[in-house]
Amino acid sequence: MCRILAKGKQSGIRRLRFENPRHAVKLFKKFVTEKVCTPNEVTYVAVINGLCKVGYNDRMVVLVGFIERQGPLRPDLIVYNTVIESLCKDGMVDDSLRMFYRLMSKGVESNVAT
Repeated sequence: MCRILAKGKQSGIRRLRFENPRHAVKLFKKFVTEKVCTPNEVTYVAVINGLCKVGYNDRMVVLVGFIERQGPLRPDLIVYNTVIESLCKDGMVDDSLRMFYRLMSKGVESNVAT
């Protein structure tokens, strides 16, 4: 399963994000807590997308913080844009601005979508 996720094939968490975001989040937690495998960029983006779809913005922000602290992976512009867009869509403008300032403080360059 870890190898499938690392390659980004349409299975595992990547496929679950379209079918059942809540199940994808549970599977992700299991991977992390039981150290089944180390999540990669594809895994994080898939889970963040799933959290967006079910409106779990608070959990999404916590996950971004977890990614920032965990290392060696760092959230990239795609992750930040996804989070900012979701927060804005749900009317959480102050939170989206905080996330924007956070990405700037991390040295991530914004683009037109941001």
